[in-house]
Amino acid sequence: MANRKTRDALTNPLAKRLFNKLYKEFLDTYESMTESALSMLNDIAMLEQIKQECIKSVFKDGVMIHWQNGANQKGDRDHPLIPKINQTVEQQRKLISELKLTFPSLKTPGASQEGGDEFEDF
Repeated sequence: MANRKTRDALTNPLAKRLFNKLYKEFLDTYESMTESALSMLNDIAMLEQIKQECIKSVFKDGVMIHWQNGANQKGDRDHPLIPKINQTVEQQRKLISELKLTFPSLKTPGASQEGGDEFEDF
């Protein structure tokens, strides 16, 4: 379906599924794939794979990490990957927005194409 090099590089099933969904959504919307769009789709999928690895690490280590620096200095701190997960999500959102894609589950039947909804009509 999609670029073979990307499929081979993706090992996380969620990243593969995201790539395939976005690839299909792009083709359904624009009918052809450009190199720059494919590159952005690759980036989104790779970011998803990185994000999933970070999430796995946070689940394994916990949200708070105990640290000790010498005999007297010790304490707990936030997991350093949490801000990286947030940055990754934000970067994915920017790329998806740049491609002007919206997941089918987020499309509402009552919303107009210009971003309006039933509330604006009220």
